[in-house]
Amino acid sequence: MIPLHSAVSLSRSLSRRGLSACLLIVLAWGFASLAGAWAEAIRVLGASIDPANGALVIQCSQPLTSYNQFTTLKLASPYRFVVDLPDARLSAPASTQTVRRGGIQTVQTSQNRSPFYSAVRVVVTVDSNEILTRLQAQTDGKALVVSGFDTAPEPVASTLPARSSQQPPLLPASSPLADAPAAVPAGQTAITDVFYRDGQLYLISDPTRPEHIVVKNRFKLSDPQRLVIDLNQAALSSRDLAGAIHLPPNALLKSIRVGQFDAQTVRLVMETPAPDRFQLAFPGSDQRTMTLSANLDDRDMRQLPKETAMGALERITLDADAQGGARLRLIASAPAMYRMLRRGDRVQLELLNIAARPGEVGFDRARFPQIERMRVEPLSVGQPNSKFILTLDKDAKWEAVVQPDAADSRALTLLLAPASQVAYKPGGPLVKAPFAARVVVDAGHGGKDQGAAREGFLEKDLNLRVALKLRRALEARGVKVSMTRDSDTFLELRQITEISNRISPDVFVSVHHNASVNPSIYGLETYYYTPQSRLLADKVHQKLVNQVGAPDRGVRKAMFYVIHHTQIPAILCEVGYVSNPQELRDVASDARQEAEANAIADGVVAYLQSRLAADAR
Repeated sequence: MIPLHSAVSLSRSLSRRGLSACLLIVLAWGFASLAGAWAEAIRVLGASIDPANGALVIQCSQPLTSYNQFTTLKLASPYRFVVDLPDARLSAPASTQTVRRGGIQTVQTSQNRSPFYSAVRVVVTVDSNEILTRLQAQTDGKALVVSGFDTAPEPVASTLPARSSQQPPLLPASSPLADAPAAVPAGQTAITDVFYRDGQLYLISDPTRPEHIVVKNRFKLSDPQRLVIDLNQAALSSRDLAGAIHLPPNALLKSIRVGQFDAQTVRLVMETPAPDRFQLAFPGSDQRTMTLSANLDDRDMRQLPKETAMGALERITLDADAQGGARLRLIASAPAMYRMLRRGDRVQLELLNIAARPGEVGFDRARFPQIERMRVEPLSVGQPNSKFILTLDKDAKWEAVVQPDAADSRALTLLLAPASQVAYKPGGPLVKAPFAARVVVDAGHGGKDQGAAREGFLEKDLNLRVALKLRRALEARGVKVSMTRDSDTFLELRQITEISNRISPDVFVSVHHNASVNPSIYGLETYYYTPQSRLLADKVHQKLVNQVGAPDRGVRKAMFYVIHHTQIPAILCEVGYVSNPQELRDVASDARQEAEANAIADGVVAYLQSRLAADAR
């Protein structure tokens, strides 16, 4: 115990010298902690081709123990395999190596730094798409190995640490859960449900437990082609979940099997001819639900523009405008490939070639009360590209429009305007078509073909009501309209396309209503097939989503006969689900039908305007 007088002397001494001493101690501790944090960061020592087997070996300072410590992405124009190690540091200088082996052209290693993303990036440029599709990356101690360049049938000795020659079975031959515990141990993710619905495989974990779903590994196998996904520290909560998942007829999915690979790993095996098209996603922020689905919009490498650049998000700005809206700009290091989706209050920008650090984006909520939240998330698990999500306040009536920035090709501008300024109002001024355009409007089904039917409502009747309102809306905008039918008559699909091809209009629009075995699904979908129709689909769908107010289920590519065999830009609009009780009541109302018709008409005029501007250039 310190005597009282000694304590007083110590206090006086500290009053004279203690502040400096304390500051030195705190600073020393802080620098030591910071140095410790730096020491823990992965350092990339270099990348080279293994002379024995032609694999690309990325050497690191410490073992890579987690799948999430690296991401991969495949790009075209030219064909490249991109490997990112987030938050890693490059020890050697940035370099570009010219390689001529296994179809490799160059190996480029660099440090990618921006306020929204930091990573060591290794880019391998290869000769062909065939090489690119077979590449895969996996950890091997302190190395990350990209294999698949050479196609020699017999493996050769490697300078990497030897692996066991005995490969474990893909899934246990007997009952996958024969040795599984009756209850999932503490510390493991409990998978409580696995099912396939509406084109997506769902894995659900126990919401009452703290563990969430973590992907341990993802790789491909051939003969037959399969996609394999392992979940780390996970167990199936019931033996009934193991085995094959029932699938509807599906060209992209032959089978899905689920099993307990070992005591810590749940394994999914999907037989598919296109394993690269399947993407993982976590719809919830807590990662207790995981979905796996094919890219329904066919955004594969063949559709990427020439000279696609992989960039990083550098800056986000948010400013108010004089009309009571907001102007949000995302600036990246390269022009972005993007797609906007809107589902109710959620506006989502998918940045297909832009990497960004996941997390919340701060803004002045007092200045922008209509915006609830902004955040960045990975576009899919194991890939560096990203999505920007803006959640509007439920009372905010804003329309969202995204467009490239005319002043800066690296920037995307998201305009948020009050809906009262842009939504159609009966009796208000209309935007006229920029030239004497002609549109063919098709009311789907008819006569003996009634389409979907629910609660006494027939799709053929709903389609005709909207189509007739669409004719009036287009004519009010100066467009000449031809109908494939204006009464309850039946036409063969071939007859519909013959009518359109004979007239040779500027645009073809087919109106339909959707239905599903799942009554909870509802919302808007717009379909196209030919490349010349994509811009029309985007313009019309954007107006539908913003002006009708139903959930956005996306612009999709499908080989429907009437848009496949029509020679001009053609779309098919699914303006609602009659299988959803609430939406059935909505689509049966005159107000909803008027909103749908005017939104489609506005979208057609917007397309005609953009086409005229393109022709002028």
